[in-house]
Amino acid sequence: DSAHGKAGVIQAAIDQTNINSDIDTLTVDPDYSAVFFANRPTVSNYSSASGTPKDVRQSNILLPIASRLSARSDTFKVRSYGEYTKAGKTYTAWCEATVQRVPEYVDDSNEAWEELYVDPISHLPLTSLNENTNITAINKKLGRKLKVISFKWL
Repeated sequence: DSAHGKAGVIQAAIDQTNINSDIDTLTVDPDYSAVFFANRPTVSNYSSASGTPKDVRQSNILLPIASRLSARSDTFKVRSYGEYTKAGKTYTAWCEATVQRVPEYVDDSNEAWEELYVDPISHLPLTSLNENTNITAINKKLGRKLKVISFKWL
């Protein structure tokens, strides 16, 4: 029942502005709307002029950045530094690993689609919500697998 029920988050934000106020009051020639909007589902109160070139929709914002978007990007870089001193000489090393969290659990006995409830801030499992799930104890503690995608010495 929220504003996001009939539109995406970005579209709901656009709808809260008056950027499309001119379009929202227009109606398009019936023949034009029949051709271009005949298959559009009626899930909102948008005018029949919705989708015309002057109309701003979330697709106008998302399309230019679509190739850089991901549903959930859990990829990060880990850099490490090591130092060793022997006989007055110091040796140092730097390395970098690209690590990605994947949907599979650490323990394969649970399927990736089985829900593990985590705190949205800390990303730690929420024990009280996970008590009645079939998630194994090790998966409750460790969660999803991490894969090293790349590694290099710097």
